[in-house]
Amino acid sequence: MNVILEVSVEDILRGLSNYSTDRTFNEALTRAKAEYQRQSQTDFLNLFGRAFEEIDPDAKLAAIFGTVEMRDKINFNSSNADVLGYLTQKWRMQ
Repeated sequence: MNVILEVSVEDILRGLSNYSTDRTFNEALTRAKAEYQRQSQTDFLNLFGRAFEEIDPDAKLAAIFGTVEMRDKINFNSSNADVLGYLTQKWRMQ
């Protein structure tokens, strides 16, 4: 018997953000998911990061992912690139 476990990057991001209700975050997830379904050559995290920046160039991912669980990796001053780098690293360890 073979079992395949499919983990959604979107679900992991939601969980890591403590299910943030931030409008920019949720809209970026929606856009990334739609784009990923159209062309899956680009990874979901890159599509999400691009969508987040397009929606609000001044928004900070650190405000969303700077949770108690990740305070040693992400702080309020972390750049969006730093946060995406950490999330990519965390995703690869899943």
